Amino acid sequence: MADSIVGRCVVFVVIVVSAFSVREAHAESWLRETFRTCPDNQNVSLIPSNTNVVTIDEENAMIRVVNNATGKPIVTVFRIYTGRGGVEYYANQRTVGSGNECTFRARTRFYSMVTDTANVSKWVDITFQMLPKLKVSDFYGKRGPKLPFDVASVMSATQEHSSAGDGMAIHYGIPNFGSRIFARLMPQCGEGKKENLPEYENIFEKAEFSLIELLWSSEENKFEIDVKK
Repeated sequence: MADSIVGRCVVFVVIVVSAFSVREAHAESWLRETFRTCPDNQNVSLIPSNTNVVTIDEENAMIRVVNNATGKPIVTVFRIYTGRGGVEYYANQRTVGSGNECTFRARTRFYSMVTDTANVSKWVDITFQMLPKLKVSDFYGKRGPKLPFDVASVMSATQEHSSAGDGMAIHYGIPNFGSRIFARLMPQCGEGKKENLPEYENIFEKAEFSLIELLWSSEENKFEIDVKK
């Protein structure tokens, strides 16, 4: 009788473990598929290798891919944020460079998924709705520098500098978990240049704040400025 009870318990445990495994596999498969269908990730591989480090965290709905095939790290971060009513919003970021170079580049976009009249799902870029309109002056207080030109997110003193990619840019860091995004002001130089122009280095060093934390509001379905450090 005791052996029979133990046998039933063992079977029950095996069934429960199998159910969790199936559920986890489904979550990972769903997260992978959503990552692949994002317009920015068509050429990003999820196959791990010596030069392609892939992290998949279904609990936090996050995928991070670090590719070093070219010698300059290309980092792709994909995260899903849940808003009011369970609506999902998709953050996708691509950075090139280590962050210690003035040729460091970052592109952050937010998407929503909508279904058209033909019942076809489409990705819609809603970045402007999700992120606050940060300016360079937000890192300096009321006496911030006047950098009027903003081309491809590069703030510059002249149109020529901005077109060349010389100036300063606000870069957004998406962490693996949590409800914050970290905005940093960084000097930036054009392609092929190793150092930024001295005037931008000087402006950068005078910043009052080096970090602005943006907090996700599930009620407002967007990020809001929370803390300046």
